Amino acid sequence: MGPTQSFLLSIPSKFQPLRSRTVNLRDSDYGNLEKWRSSNSPFPQQQSKQEMDISTSQKLTLGYAALVGVGGIMGYVKSRSHISAIAGGLSASALYYVYTELPNRPGFASSLGLGVSTMLLGSMGSRYLKSRKIFPAGVVSALSLVMAGVNATLCMRDAGRTASRQSQ
Repeated sequence: MGPTQSFLLSIPSKFQPLRSRTVNLRDSDYGNLEKWRSSNSPFPQQQSKQEMDISTSQKLTLGYAALVGVGGIMGYVKSRSHISAIAGGLSASALYYVYTELPNRPGFASSLGLGVSTMLLGSMGSRYLKSRKIFPAGVVSALSLVMAGVNATLCMRDAGRTASRQSQ
C-alpha cells in the first residue's frame, strides 16, 4: 500500500464525501485539472461583463414591463379607460418580448426597447407637463427616461461590437 492510499484510509468517516472526491493525477491530467476544479467548485462562476450587463438589463426590462402593465390595468379600473388598458397591455407585451430576446438578439431587442420606452416617454411626458401630476405620468416618464438610456447604451454597445467585427 502506497503513502497516498494509507493517507486516504486514515480519513475519519465524517469526511467520507471528501474522500470520494480525491483524485490521483498523472502529468497528462494537469490539462484537465482546471476543468475539474471549476466544475466541482463550491463558489459560483464569475459572469463575463457582457452576460452581467444583459442580465441586469433583462431584470430592469422585466420590472419596467410589469409596472407598465399594472399601470394600464390601474388606469382602466380607476377611470374605465380602455385606451389605458390597451396601451399598457401592448407596451407591456412588447417589453416582455424585449426581455425574452435580449440574450439572443441584444441589438434588435434593445432597439425595440428603446422605441417603446421613447414612445412612453413622449406620451406620458407630455401628459405630465400638462397636468403636473407626479403619479402616474411623472413616474412613468422618469422610468421611461431611465429605460431609454439603458436601451440606448445597449444599442450603442452592440453597434460598436458589430463595427469592430466588420473591420476585422
